[in-house]
Amino acid sequence: DLAGVVIEVGSKVTHLKPGDRVMGIPTNNGGAYADYVAMEENALAIIQPDMSFNEAAALPTVGLTAWQSLFRYGKLQPGQRILIHAGAGGVGHIAVQLAKQAGEYVIATAREFNHEFVRQLGADEVIDYTTTDFTKAISSPVDIVLDMVMDRSATVLDAKIGETGRKSYSVLKDGGKLISLVAMEINEHPQIRGIEAQFVHAEPNHDDLVSILQNVHEQKLKVHLSGIFPFTSQGLAEAYRRCETNPKMGKVVIQRKQG
Repeated sequence: DLAGVVIEVGSKVTHLKPGDRVMGIPTNNGGAYADYVAMEENALAIIQPDMSFNEAAALPTVGLTAWQSLFRYGKLQPGQRILIHAGAGGVGHIAVQLAKQAGEYVIATAREFNHEFVRQLGADEVIDYTTTDFTKAISSPVDIVLDMVMDRSATVLDAKIGETGRKSYSVLKDGGKLISLVAMEINEHPQIRGIEAQFVHAEPNHDDLVSILQNVHEQKLKVHLSGIFPFTSQGLAEAYRRCETNPKMGKVVIQRKQG
């Protein structure tokens, strides 16, 4: 992800101009660890004047992933029940907010010390996945499961969908939807009880980014920053160390020195 200022635009660009403050997802293989990045217009959106670059840089991938999972693939309807695994994480904490705003009954899994944070996001129930079997804690079936957990201890039988994905079938209603962000081959999994399984990977989309930013502007959505690190070799190392060793809430940001 990235956020910054447009320096130059091509002749066919229509909705951006030099000087615009933008956020987006790099569409090249080089990523965003650079002073300058070439981007496609559809992968960017203009951010509000009062939005910081740090907040904007943390939003595109998690925002698009949650938005497209819930609305494009999940086709949320008010009053449905949804289970969101890893509700305190990057995608999870955005998905909890969006689902609640859409009128869902939201159940989330998270470590115990993140429960208050997830409840403040709007979750109706929070389950500590380290001590509780979520399949036994959920009192009635859910319409949708959003799975972001690829279990490292998955057996050979679970290798394609993960243990969490497999167990999620048991809490879904007949004809429900299992949306996975981690199991690329879940689409090939045999259909069970009419449950639709779908792997989702965020796609750059200007209109979706605009919708997400509108929710932020209306204070219906907020991205949580768990750490901000300088754009140096040491800063990058510390940022990766934070992601790998500390169960985090929200997103880690790399900040380029201004000027």
